[in-house]
Amino acid sequence: MGGLNVNEIYESISGEAGMFPQGSWCTFVRLQGCNLLCSWCDTERAQLLVENTKLYDVEDIVKKCNTDRVLITGGEPLIQRNVTELIIALREAGKDVQVETNGTIPLPMMQINRSIGRLCWVIDYKTPSSGMALSSLPWENFTTIIEENVYYKFVIFDNADLRFFAERAELLLEHTKGAMLIISPAGANKSIMKECLQYIEAKVPGVLSKTIFSLQLHKIIDMP
Repeated sequence: MGGLNVNEIYESISGEAGMFPQGSWCTFVRLQGCNLLCSWCDTERAQLLVENTKLYDVEDIVKKCNTDRVLITGGEPLIQRNVTELIIALREAGKDVQVETNGTIPLPMMQINRSIGRLCWVIDYKTPSSGMALSSLPWENFTTIIEENVYYKFVIFDNADLRFFAERAELLLEHTKGAMLIISPAGANKSIMKECLQYIEAKVPGVLSKTIFSLQLHKIIDMP
């Protein structure tokens, strides 16, 4: 098996939405290196491939994952060639795996095997406030995804981000089966949440039933 550049491996709560309910205890495998430089990135130390990056074999990473749930994040996991190998090894070990990716790299087609751990993709669809919206794959690229558990996350910072979400939400739900949308307002701010709800209800009726609103729980209670 090959190796991966790792920023850190640790246990904490799953602070955002996805297959793992918020507050679920899981192992985080944070990979090093990203192909984007988002303006509001909260883990800048994982953006670049640096000289002191830890290189772990896939087997070593699996041994360090002592929980039933493993969340692979970054950086951007899919820029590392052996990440698919890691996902397969974790699932074969009976782990449920959630991968957070930035929507700029096509997802690898992976066979659904119901006898091993589940797999979920959370695609962080880059909004204008990130400064990286033009880097996201066209929405059409996501319509061929065959995995059942796919979530599209939109970080909302301002009205431009809300308009961006409204333009894409119906298209994504129309052309993908079983997908869910996540809205993550920037900051634990009650007024932003209320504004998001009102705007979406007015602009894209019916979408709210397929939308999860997610504040960053781990930040609210000051956990990594």
